[in-house]
Amino acid sequence: MSSLLNLSSMMQRNEDSPKTQKVKAFIETELLKLNFQLTNIFTAAEIEAGQIASYFSEVNVESLFEEVRQSFEYLIEEKSLRVEKEVDLGGPIISDAKKLHCILSNVLSNACEYSFRGNKVFFKASIQDNKVVMSISNVGDVIAKEHKKEVFNRFKKVDKMTKARESVEGLGLGLSVVNALVESLDGEIDYESSEALTTFTIVFELKDKENSESTAGDSGNEFMFDDFDEMKEF
Repeated sequence: MSSLLNLSSMMQRNEDSPKTQKVKAFIETELLKLNFQLTNIFTAAEIEAGQIASYFSEVNVESLFEEVRQSFEYLIEEKSLRVEKEVDLGGPIISDAKKLHCILSNVLSNACEYSFRGNKVFFKASIQDNKVVMSISNVGDVIAKEHKKEVFNRFKKVDKMTKARESVEGLGLGLSVVNALVESLDGEIDYESSEALTTFTIVFELKDKENSESTAGDSGNEFMFDDFDEMKEF
């Protein structure tokens, strides 16, 4: 899948007729959608098998979020959304880059999917009381209070009456994957939802380099990748 995405990206750089460019853009969009779904399926399988060891490194959250945002550019443009960010972490944090990428991808995807057209999606990351706090907010469908305990359950869908979602229904894996990954990083996730705003908030203990250690197991290589220029392994 990575090879196909790279090939698609290279094809986009070539100058062709408008019709050909449109076809290439469509192919890239479909590949990005498929890659996102497959990542959730494979991650859910690893969680089920207990193979979600953490591999800690320095992570530039602002660069990571920007990469995640770019992977959903097709959805952002399609719904005329504005994605803004405010990152005040004082530099890289110690975390598992691939897990954070998957967590932010799912929460941002949901925020975009369930936003009303033309609205703003806002990402904020800061340090509060020696904890890393990340939140993603959007204006769109309200998550009813009675669904509070069900939102993070696997295959559970609570969007039957959605007014904002325009694409086909997902697999119902995203937030269950997020919840499991957040817990594996000793963090917590919660949300507040109203007609004014829906905000998902993720909280992690602030780790330092001296007290963190790699916990990569047999599948550790699956959590290492070269996409993040700001990531430094130690």
